[in-house]
Amino acid sequence: MPLTLLRPHLLAAKNRFSAKRDAGHSMVQDALIGSICVVMMAALYRTVHTFLLRIMSSGDFAAVLPDKIVGISFLGLFILLLLSNIIAGLSFFYGSRDMPLLLSLPVSNLELYVTRLVLATINSSWVMVVFGIPIIFAFRSALDLPWRFLGITALSLIPFLFIPAAFASVLITAVVNAAPVNRLREVLGVFLVVAILGMFYVVQELQIGTSGGPGQMDSLLTALAAISDPNPVWLPSDWISRIVIAEMHQAPQSLTPALLLVVSALGLTSLGYLSFDWGFLRGWTRCLRGQRSARIHRSPLIAHLARRFLPLPAQFRAMALKEARMFFRDPAQCIQLLFLLLVTLVYLYNFRALREIAVGSVETHGWWQTILCIANIALGGCVVAAISTRFVFPTLSLEGQAYWIARCAPLTLHDLVLHKFWIWLWPICILALILLMAGAAAIDVTPAGVFLSGMIGIALSVGIVGLAVGVGATYATFDWDTPTQIAASFGSLVFMLLAITLVMITMIPAALLIVLSCVPGVVVRLRHVDYLTLIACSSFLALFVNFYTARWALRAGTESLRRLER
Repeated sequence: MPLTLLRPHLLAAKNRFSAKRDAGHSMVQDALIGSICVVMMAALYRTVHTFLLRIMSSGDFAAVLPDKIVGISFLGLFILLLLSNIIAGLSFFYGSRDMPLLLSLPVSNLELYVTRLVLATINSSWVMVVFGIPIIFAFRSALDLPWRFLGITALSLIPFLFIPAAFASVLITAVVNAAPVNRLREVLGVFLVVAILGMFYVVQELQIGTSGGPGQMDSLLTALAAISDPNPVWLPSDWISRIVIAEMHQAPQSLTPALLLVVSALGLTSLGYLSFDWGFLRGWTRCLRGQRSARIHRSPLIAHLARRFLPLPAQFRAMALKEARMFFRDPAQCIQLLFLLLVTLVYLYNFRALREIAVGSVETHGWWQTILCIANIALGGCVVAAISTRFVFPTLSLEGQAYWIARCAPLTLHDLVLHKFWIWLWPICILALILLMAGAAAIDVTPAGVFLSGMIGIALSVGIVGLAVGVGATYATFDWDTPTQIAASFGSLVFMLLAITLVMITMIPAALLIVLSCVPGVVVRLRHVDYLTLIACSSFLALFVNFYTARWALRAGTESLRRLER
């Protein structure tokens, strides 16, 4: 039975909990982090609930906007689940360390496929489901829906989550068997390029209007109301949207969307098993052959260029080159990088429509640009946090058993953690600068606003990278089966919540800086000394919060690794 193969994972989770229960400091730490999770979920519930109440109080949008929000949300969720399941499926089916042991057991291909499918689905979707719970409760409360709305939505989500997972398993098996072993990364990159074109098509189909109302919130609601529904009728996101919208309006349910969801989930799962039964062993053998040819070796040319153009300490330069070789060797890492670049491109592309909305609102042009600039910093910080979740947080755990080899080097534990921080700070900082400054330039803010956006991006990069390395060291695990497990672990959720909290705290001085630099009327009302004092205090606070957070996280991570080695 599939439950037999899932039992070791359940026992491992139980043993980890028992070990933490025996260690008092770990239980206190988890209780503190759990309370932060509850606070963040409550804040998300409160925000969505307030926004929905504002929509329902405006008679012009009450009948239209909730339906469109549901449709667009499920479409975005389906796209994210599909891409996440491609990454998770590639790891769980063809990159798992325990696969040789599983193949030696007297289990059928059906049991093995169902187990891998369930694990891939859980690892790729549990974070989205956790954050979706307060949103569903907010809809029920704000729209005064019956409690059956929660049950219908939960039941509809079960087949909806398995559809992209099963489709991804079929796609991965076909690609692994059809593509040459030494060209698998390029073939997967082509699929990501196709996904990028599909995302741009969806954005074009949204057809965002540009008319603005007299107030900032009215302009936002008008823009949302002008968005057309991009859900094709053949996508599962359209089927589940119809079920949820019917419950929202308390209308009679049609069986067609529910049948389409269930039949598609069962059909794709069956097709996935058939493809697994036909091509798994052949594809897995090809992947092993490709892994044997992809070894990490020292290139004399790269080493010479690094010594010539990177005047850095020898230990730091060696670790940086090792990180780069390990990153580009792993196809899953390259796929995740392309996927996150896709999200970044779509994020920047959407600001063109937001700028047109700002131009359409003449009376509130200055304040609307200020709101967009603040939103650009907040959303850009969340994108940087998401990228750090995938790449920076697992950096210590990905060392695996090689971590103990690194500890035999003449390198202190503090220096090891600090080297990891500096290695990842530069690429994340460059990405944050491009993201925030390009977003600010896209909405035509003042040059001072663009400069301040870049400065806040540097501060956020320091804080987020420090948090990622520190929390990654606190929740370090070196006995993982697939790299995807690290990025989808509880520690990853903890880091994401702490990073979002840091972004929200940084937004307080950042918002004041943007208001002082982008709204001319505010500068006129202040004396020059008061203006400079506010600028200096806000800048210092934004930098201090992030630098202190990074320092605290790195110290905590170092202490956790030291306790692990005892």
